[in-house]
Amino acid sequence: MNVLLLGATGTIGRRAAAELARSDEVTRLVVAGRGAAETGRVARLLARPDGSVTGAAFDARDPAAVHRHADGCDVVASCAGPAYDVDAGALTGAARAGVPYASLGDYDSDAPDAPAGAAALTGCGLSPGLVEVMAVLAARALEHVERVDVAVARSIADARGRASALALLHAVDRDVDDGGGRTPALVYFPEPVGWVETVPARGPRGPVAGAPAAMRLGLTERVAMDALRASAAARLGRGERRRRAWLRVARAIGPAAAAVPPRGASWSAARVDVGGRAGGHRETVSLGVVDRLSNLAALPLVHATLALGSGRVAPAGVRAAHEALDLDELVAALGGRGVRIARLEPQPV
Repeated sequence: MNVLLLGATGTIGRRAAAELARSDEVTRLVVAGRGAAETGRVARLLARPDGSVTGAAFDARDPAAVHRHADGCDVVASCAGPAYDVDAGALTGAARAGVPYASLGDYDSDAPDAPAGAAALTGCGLSPGLVEVMAVLAARALEHVERVDVAVARSIADARGRASALALLHAVDRDVDDGGGRTPALVYFPEPVGWVETVPARGPRGPVAGAPAAMRLGLTERVAMDALRASAAARLGRGERRRRAWLRVARAIGPAAAAVPPRGASWSAARVDVGGRAGGHRETVSLGVVDRLSNLAALPLVHATLALGSGRVAPAGVRAAHEALDLDELVAALGGRGVRIARLEPQPV
């Protein structure tokens, strides 16, 4: 299959590009980004003897550019970010070319700018993505699901890119009430991450039908988490101009923040606690995962990309990845690359 990968020069994009380049299913790979020098460097690093890995420089937000480069491809995959700023244009360009689209973001199919005729899988990363998959898997062990609680821990050392930072601010950029208010709370993640302070954030859109879902987000570095909590409380991330202004400040203090003890683990993690009933009793099923963010986000995207490009999955319209993919196949594919979802004890109190 022929694949166009948007955002191939970022941390997650380079990981996805490497996986696609090594896949026997991919006959041609175009790695795309905004800068010709960077895309050329990625293409050279992943070069195949037959010259089937090439680079292209353009703005992924431009539907005409995406349309032009998607022509002749079997699938367009996007790591370009922040996704909330890129997906509308990129998806439109892919739809005009008649090519299915896979993205890390959670593009809303009901958005007023949703292109007609689009075929897409969204939420193919960690969150959205793996957290919804974990919720569905946990729900299988219950007869009735009453609540889904999702938490994600990130390290600023694990994803240093501008797009990743903007997405982080965007996640806490609204009033969120998870039933416990907007107060910070400690959440225990799989080791080596451990306890992390979290704040309410944008959550998954109903991974389990009929059950309310709540999302919390935290940073493993104490100083960075203090800054994120303050920005959420003061709504400094509200609106793109404020986010970008705050990012300039955050980037200036970022290296110092990462070095101040306690530093925290430079890994990313997620846990999902699904509460409900089984056998007439209340029960909570908890699942967790920990790895580098580049693996947790890129590997699900690659799996979705290969499924779309091969025709194994052919979505009608815009669908969430956890609704369209075979989740057992996805879990097996992740396990084959060293990412394993584990059963946890319910959240300690």
